[in-house]
Amino acid sequence: MDLGDTAAALAVYTPGPMGDGNWTVGAYVDGRARDDQRQALEQIFTGQAGGIPGVIWTLAGKRLPTRMAPIEFIGRYLDRFFDYGIADEVHELKSGETAQGNALGTLASACDRTVVLTGTLLGGYADELFHIL
Repeated sequence: MDLGDTAAALAVYTPGPMGDGNWTVGAYVDGRARDDQRQALEQIFTGQAGGIPGVIWTLAGKRLPTRMAPIEFIGRYLDRFFDYGIADEVHELKSGETAQGNALGTLASACDRTVVLTGTLLGGYADELFHIL
């Protein structure tokens, strides 16, 4: 299933040292997503599909219900609401005009600090680095 035109975010609050657990965790799924896309995003971002989100949810003491929200809502009403934003696979953002790139920019604006991760920094063209930075 193609999730390329959708976005999702995982919101995590840690009341103390992260290793102590007792996190409050909630997932936000793009309000523009079709029902099948929403279900797939929800499985990924609530840890049901395993991977890193699955590990994160094991540390949750409180699980918030998944919310459907346009990413623009987060940018408009949750400015600097989050301490950190973490994004993985940012090498996929090869253009400044993609839905994913715009969503990441909006989410980053809601965070005091943003950490981006990639295992593939360059696809062979130096101009691809511009949109990651």
